[in-house]
Amino acid sequence: MPGQFAANARISRLGYHEYVTERRRQGGTNLDILCVITAMGCGGAERRLAWLASRLADHGHRVVLRILHDSPRFFEIHDSVEIRLFGDDHTRIRAAPARFWKRCRWLRRQIVRHDPDVVLSFVDVANVITLLSTRDLDVPVVVAERGYPPLSRIPWYYRTLRDLVYRYADAIVVQTDKAASWARGVAHGRPVVVLPNPVPPPDVRAGAGEISLPPGPKMAAMGRLVHEKGFD
Repeated sequence: MPGQFAANARISRLGYHEYVTERRRQGGTNLDILCVITAMGCGGAERRLAWLASRLADHGHRVVLRILHDSPRFFEIHDSVEIRLFGDDHTRIRAAPARFWKRCRWLRRQIVRHDPDVVLSFVDVANVITLLSTRDLDVPVVVAERGYPPLSRIPWYYRTLRDLVYRYADAIVVQTDKAASWARGVAHGRPVVVLPNPVPPPDVRAGAGEISLPPGPKMAAMGRLVHEKGFD
């Protein structure tokens, strides 16, 4: 643990990218990564985080996943990824304000206990709680927005807090240039990075057969029939 605290102190002095470069020069390429998400049901953000956590584990990084809401896990995740839910340590809390602060304190304890090299948070609500939980901790935090934030359906107090706390992130990851324009308004000079969704190679084991289609250009789209998906 003392060595890890020293590493985190070096992160503060050098910046995260320089710290990783230094570790690679010294032969230490594997990182301790703590991932945070609101839930792990059937959704696009959940699918991407399950894929990313598994890929990071495949590359030898030590990955843990902390989930803020109790929900069934829909996507498979690498066996080495340690998963823990807020509900594993707390019974159901009915009052929203109490639940909010309980989650903040629980996540902070998880981060202090694990002492990761970096925290990666997915989705607006988890991002707010993560940034509040890591205040004054020497750990880099990267938050990822998985849609267009002005259209996100979150309570007003999360929207207000998001505009206030995103300046504390070491980087904000978005999927489109339009989302990046919004993010720069709340980043206060912090890096904003555009990373579209990856397209993993097809799984040949899925056994999907060929589909016969008429000639001519084709366009396909999949998603919920809501305005924010842009089908119009």
